[in-house]
Amino acid sequence: MSSNICRYFDLHANVIFTAFWCAFNGLWEAGTLGSQYYTILTNMTSNEMINKGRYDYLRHQQHDGHSHAASPFDSGYIRNMYDQWRLFIDI
Repeated sequence: MSSNICRYFDLHANVIFTAFWCAFNGLWEAGTLGSQYYTILTNMTSNEMINKGRYDYLRHQQHDGHSHAASPFDSGYIRNMYDQWRLFIDI
């Protein structure tokens, strides 16, 4: 059994390497995609997400005293997604 596995790895090393490489890159690509969709859902740019503590218009106080970042241009998740994809559909 072990000789068959070694022979398989010997014959298909490129395929196995490519599969592991794609899986490894898929992790950070999924993270990037999730981050971009989150910025679309909250109607913020990547710069606003990174520097949200620096911009006064993004700071809002909650009733419990904690502040959170919220864009004044946020129209809700569904409307933000509609506005994003409408740019591609209406053209």
